[in-house]
Amino acid sequence: MSKQTIPPPSKPTKETPTGKTPTGRSTRGRLYRRQTARVEERRDGKPLIFGWGKHLSRRQKDKIQKRAFWTFAILVPLIVIGVLGYAYYDLNYAIPGEPIVTVNGHNIPQSLFRKLNFYLSQDLANQLAAVQQKMNAAQVLANSSDQATQIEGEKELNDLQSQQQVLNEQYSIPTVGSESAQDLIDDELIQEQIPQLEAQGVPASKLEATDQDINAKLQAFKKAIPSSTTYQTFLSQGKMSEDDLRQILAIVIRHDKMDAYQQSLFGPIGPQVHASLIQVTTQQSAQAILAQLQSEPASDLAAAFAKLAKQKSTDSNTKTKGGDMGWVVYGQLSTGAVPERWLFDPARKVGDLSPVIEVVSDEYDIYYISAIDPHRPISDTTLQQLKTNALDHWIGQLKALPQTKISDIDTSKQLDPNNFPSGLPSGAATSTGG
Repeated sequence: MSKQTIPPPSKPTKETPTGKTPTGRSTRGRLYRRQTARVEERRDGKPLIFGWGKHLSRRQKDKIQKRAFWTFAILVPLIVIGVLGYAYYDLNYAIPGEPIVTVNGHNIPQSLFRKLNFYLSQDLANQLAAVQQKMNAAQVLANSSDQATQIEGEKELNDLQSQQQVLNEQYSIPTVGSESAQDLIDDELIQEQIPQLEAQGVPASKLEATDQDINAKLQAFKKAIPSSTTYQTFLSQGKMSEDDLRQILAIVIRHDKMDAYQQSLFGPIGPQVHASLIQVTTQQSAQAILAQLQSEPASDLAAAFAKLAKQKSTDSNTKTKGGDMGWVVYGQLSTGAVPERWLFDPARKVGDLSPVIEVVSDEYDIYYISAIDPHRPISDTTLQQLKTNALDHWIGQLKALPQTKISDIDTSKQLDPNNFPSGLPSGAATSTGG
């Protein structure tokens, strides 16, 4: 048997221990870099603001500062815009919208009051300019060598100077402001009554301002503006648009139309009552007198009333006549609306004795009716007075109604120079000669 060579046993492969990284050539060329700590991450111990921020690193503080800067940079312009926006709103909307007076729950804004002031002021300026122009022409006549022409010119000049004086007295902040406030109050009452009058058959054209009315009024106003200014300048100074002016003209036209309508209600014949008056200063005295009169028999009431009027009444016009007022026409009494509502009530009859009527805080009236005539002639003088006072009397009746509620006028707004043209005097201007 031949001897066979047995191959040497192969070397067992060493196993890499679990969890250990091989240390072969592949790892010999790998680079290792030492990690260094970042300085900005360290706490420097310095506060950021008001002692706060010592616990923050430099990087964190830089981040906070950048955020604060951009927040501030954005917030400041927004605040400025907000303040300017609020100021604009307050100046152009909030303040102008504040009421100067309230009528039956309806606020009359300061802006409307201001616009009416500007219109009335310019209207007075227009009238003054027209009067001055006429005065210049009258002065030429007054300087004429012809005696008749001179006398005519002087007379005309005197009349025009009187007109100028009246207009100058009206051309001031207190007078214009008072007229504007009253006109706006009156217009509220007029607008409330127009539907009722129309329901009674009064044509709307006699009460309301039509486009044709407003256009005619506007053209006349433009034409009257003196050459020293312009229509556009007037609108600009008053911060008005033409639509704003048309709104103001509608108020003026309604006022004029209601005045004309109220005047038309008076004619040469009208209902009248023959009345007597006892007037005293306290309600206690009035009630005592009334109780005494009510205790008199009906046949003796007239005589008893006259006797007490002579003894007790404080009215100088009727006291010596036993309280006799004569024949009274509706709209004639200056004592107010409440007495007339009683005197001219359709239920009144001869011999009626009124309750105590409070006219003002220190004036208490008692009336006695001795005669009634529904169709009695009215004298021309009385008729003219009735027509002149027709609108004021009607408005006064409305104001005296229990349901009418009118607040006090805000006098600070009423006299605020910002609500008037800059050239309007704070007091009555003096008249200038021709």
